[in-house]
Amino acid sequence: MSNINSQLMENPDRAFELAFFINPKFKDVVDHYQFVWATSNELQFKNIYNRQTLHVPYDSDLLKWIAQAPKNLSLSGSKVSFWNGEKQLKLFFKLQEE
Repeated sequence: MSNINSQLMENPDRAFELAFFINPKFKDVVDHYQFVWATSNELQFKNIYNRQTLHVPYDSDLLKWIAQAPKNLSLSGSKVSFWNGEKQLKLFFKLQEE
């Protein structure tokens, strides 16, 4: 399968970090899930109790852009909102002292 994200498949901790960033409420139930799969645009976690799969979509281009941000900036959060009827993703960066 060509759209497997091998970096996330080899590093489940990074997949969990990404899921926490995308959906901060996931931290509240993380003990109920195990990481099973990562594609170029989706993470999948399996609930260990009911075996249902949680799908967490993400944008790989956005992650590349964030990775190229200046070193004194770190992503501290995000928020989905609407403005003039359009869905928007707002990103918040922390400016670190040098």
